[in-house]
Amino acid sequence: MTTRSTSYRPIPRWSSDLEESDFDLDHTAEASTLARPSRFPAWFRTRRSVTLWPYHQRRHINLRWLLVAPIAFLCIIIISIPLLNPSYTYKPKSYTGKNPLNERVFIVAAIVDAELIRGAWGEAVLELIAAVGNENAFVSIYNNDSGPETSMALSDKAVVSEHLPLEGLIQPELSQSQEKVRRIPYLAEVRNRAMRPFYTSERYFDKVLFLNDVVFSGRDAADLLFATGTREPASRTTYHAACAVDFINPFKFYDTFATRDSNGYGMGLPFFPWFSGKDGGHSRKQVMKESDAVPVRSCWGGMVAFEARWFEPGASDEFKEDMQSPSSPVDLSASVRLMSEADGPVRFRGEEELFREASECCLIHADIDARARLLNISKSSDSDLETIAGSNIVMNPFIRVAYTRSSFRWLGLTRRFERLYALPHLWASWLVGLPFGNLRQFQEAGENVDNLVWRMRDQSKDSLTGTGIHETSVTDAYDGCYQMVSQKARPGGFCGVRQLSVLKAERRPGEKMWKSLPAPPLNSLCGSQQP
Repeated sequence: MTTRSTSYRPIPRWSSDLEESDFDLDHTAEASTLARPSRFPAWFRTRRSVTLWPYHQRRHINLRWLLVAPIAFLCIIIISIPLLNPSYTYKPKSYTGKNPLNERVFIVAAIVDAELIRGAWGEAVLELIAAVGNENAFVSIYNNDSGPETSMALSDKAVVSEHLPLEGLIQPELSQSQEKVRRIPYLAEVRNRAMRPFYTSERYFDKVLFLNDVVFSGRDAADLLFATGTREPASRTTYHAACAVDFINPFKFYDTFATRDSNGYGMGLPFFPWFSGKDGGHSRKQVMKESDAVPVRSCWGGMVAFEARWFEPGASDEFKEDMQSPSSPVDLSASVRLMSEADGPVRFRGEEELFREASECCLIHADIDARARLLNISKSSDSDLETIAGSNIVMNPFIRVAYTRSSFRWLGLTRRFERLYALPHLWASWLVGLPFGNLRQFQEAGENVDNLVWRMRDQSKDSLTGTGIHETSVTDAYDGCYQMVSQKARPGGFCGVRQLSVLKAERRPGEKMWKSLPAPPLNSLCGSQQP
């Protein structure tokens, strides 16, 4: 019988029968099988058939994902937010660009640039008049020594044109310098003179609208006047004052000097959402919620609407009658008495102390706020009736203006990306220490307070004098010291900054008309108060 040949090796019966060469051969074959990519699907492969990727290849893949994933996520955010959740792009349905209740508006401005009046500014004013209604709009434009070109450009509008003498605004304490006129009292006087036709007019007005030399939309201005804070068309507004938001370029907020948040703090860095998160950051939160009535202590924004009654000579009489009516829910006789002590219309003003400045645009809101708090009134959101509450001064970020036409054209696009700035703004504002401190921020009008006041030395008497416009022999504003003075706080402590702003005696074309002088250091105390 012939023995059959086999093509395989018999399996060893004992471990001692294994040869070293056999083990090495089998191990090499197994490693080769595992290193090769499998041709079978994942559900079919056994544990021995799983593909093994070398470690250095897996490390490169992880590093690549660590770099690509955040970039991809950031790109998705940058693309989706402007498209799906843009900032202040879609106005409420109550914004119609019209005057639904036929309210009468006194429009007031102080303009110097004739080209602006002939161009974008003048066109927007005409659009605003059409939205308000010719019979409901009165325009007062103050023209102070701006030349014949401006007067000709304003020939078809109501114009207050005159020379404003500066002699009455000279600060004698600044006699050593050529710059003797403080900037804020000068600007306050210009605005008060622009309001003169309001005081002499026999017509009744519901609103007063102040306009800076800005590029704006007439329909936007109408919405600021008649729709801020409303929810339904033809609803009556409830604000005491409402401001637009002004931009010096497509991204940068401009009027930080006049704007204070609901806690009285100054601004964060001047890009969206503008306000800091200090003490809860209520104003900032309302901006992020896309409110059209962001609560603030003061603002201006290049364009601001007021209730006209604050500027009327008999404003307090109207409040007294309302509060003393039989339907009044509380006894406000104390508020009426306090109001009688400060009767008359509010006026623009500046600070009296030297080396302390506050924008006249901030102080006018502070005065309105103080009156509203004295009277303890504010309009309810549902009707015209007064209710017990605080004052109502708001900023409307839907309404935006700019100081150049090119910047104004970009505002519709740049606002879509604003929500991307929220976290960088919060971190950057904290990093640079904004908002800055203010020793008088929380002082309320009428409180007894102790303040450091700069007293200058009268060289003729070798004594310290107060401040104000008076005859004195003082020749150097910095020759003095800080003295602790007990006084009653005036409205607007939150507005102030430690500096002195003066009009330049001479300036070149294109330069600002004013400059700021730093205040002396706070450790310059008078002798009796030195530590």
